Amino acid sequence: MNKLLKTKKAMVIASDCEDKRDQEFAYKNFFLPMQKIFQEVVPFDLRKRYFIYGKRKMNQDLLKTIEKVKPDYILFSMSYDEVFFKTLETIRKKYPNTALLQWFGDDTWRFDDWSRHIVLFFDYILSSEKNEHDYKKDGINTAHFLNGANQDVFKPMDTEKKYDVTFVGGAIRDRPDFSRFLKQNNINIRVFGMGWEKYPDLKDIYGGYKSTEECVEIMNQTKINLSYSKTPIPEKVDTHVKAKIFEVPACKSFLLMEHFPRVEELFKNSSKLTFKTKEELLEKVRYYLSHEKEREKLTLELYKETMKKFLWDRQFENVFSQISKKKVYHKPLPKIKKKIICISEQDFSSEEQLKQKASNSDYVYFNKGEYQNSPRRVFFQAYSLEKSKKQISCCDYYIHSKSVGDYMLFTAKKAYRSITREAFNSLVNINELMVTKKYFLENYDKFKSVFNGSQVNFIDDNNTIFVSIPLVRISQLNTADYNSMKKAFRMKFLDRLFYLSSQKKIFFSKYPYKLLLFGILGRFFIIKHLYSSIITKENFLKIKMLFKK
Repeated sequence: MNKLLKTKKAMVIASDCEDKRDQEFAYKNFFLPMQKIFQEVVPFDLRKRYFIYGKRKMNQDLLKTIEKVKPDYILFSMSYDEVFFKTLETIRKKYPNTALLQWFGDDTWRFDDWSRHIVLFFDYILSSEKNEHDYKKDGINTAHFLNGANQDVFKPMDTEKKYDVTFVGGAIRDRPDFSRFLKQNNINIRVFGMGWEKYPDLKDIYGGYKSTEECVEIMNQTKINLSYSKTPIPEKVDTHVKAKIFEVPACKSFLLMEHFPRVEELFKNSSKLTFKTKEELLEKVRYYLSHEKEREKLTLELYKETMKKFLWDRQFENVFSQISKKKVYHKPLPKIKKKIICISEQDFSSEEQLKQKASNSDYVYFNKGEYQNSPRRVFFQAYSLEKSKKQISCCDYYIHSKSVGDYMLFTAKKAYRSITREAFNSLVNINELMVTKKYFLENYDKFKSVFNGSQVNFIDDNNTIFVSIPLVRISQLNTADYNSMKKAFRMKFLDRLFYLSSQKKIFFSKYPYKLLLFGILGRFFIIKHLYSSIITKENFLKIKMLFKK
């Protein structure tokens, strides 16, 4: 144990890092292991405080807590826009000797649009993926691999193996298809977690949602545990590291995992433990159910590998020991040495003058109708074009109203991946785009057509880089069918309603009534989403879990 670190203080700023009751991810994997390393660790639960106090108050409280604790190290695990960039900049300026770290859990599919930008505010990066080279390509040399299991939570139990095959996790992507295929081929499989109640034909194998303690027991009681690796939304790199591949072995239980990039770098016998298709999974399940000794031999090998290389407390101590030897230096944000101009509707009155204006620039963004830019909008989008070498940068945007504030959030990348192209084109707003000079001049007529009312219909994988940060706030809302709207937008009005409910102000605030009026006057999807989000059984459980004490 590093004696120097035992004299230091740290903070963990993440969702669910204070949740002792069910030992959520950040609590069991960040807070508990770090308690073994530092003199004091103070948790700050982003999700709980966000919903109870609202985003602005949460950010204010965060700065006050840091001022009170004065930590030597701060570990963040931001997942989207919980923390204002202004808050991060204040921390960097006010605490020059505090090392700032950010843990990224989905770098396989979120690097280009998310991690690449957020990393600029931190001194060190902790990534769940073995892809440090992605950071190095951007000139970031402070990334460390960090993923594993907490052996104080996930541990062997002396219990009977009463299940042949189990999967614990949500019913996303093709997980129901795999489970159905095993069931149809007479494999005794059980599934646990959220979303499985949507599949009536799997009702007989569904065991409900389970706490962490119950999950550990199930892992120990299972002959073959399954881990699926696909990302939540379809991607070009479509599989990634899941925590379960460390947690099951830590229980000294057998695991079959869906193949993902660099799995060979993690486990010695990965070829015997991975599958890519339903047929390959079925073949290996049948084989290992009938070859108990080989299964137990592989289980023991995997357990030893996990104990040696993939325990959170050992990895944390290793990383913080390395960091403690270096002087803290908050590297300034990179300079964008490009000429960037804004083009408005009035500019299109003279084609010659507009093309001349654009030809003297490097990048172009747009102003159509009523909208507002984030202070970091131009920086992030120009940076994304520079690093990606693509022609179009498309960021996320808020839908704003004076009466109800930011009530919706368009998630461009998710929408592009999960809804029809026709629906996506109807929701893209010209104000969320920045393009290269060359692309604008070569496609002048397309942009002129958009300013005259046509849809943006030229975004594709080859020419566009997404920036999954809301950098624009607009007033005009285009709509598509309800299912597309539900997938494309985060309904931020729910956050406000949760906040009012937690403060017991829901019936005394004008906000719910303004929201209902909004729905009645044409935005019917708001009322529909309120019903589907609050009254359904699945979402009621989610809300109940969120506010549990």
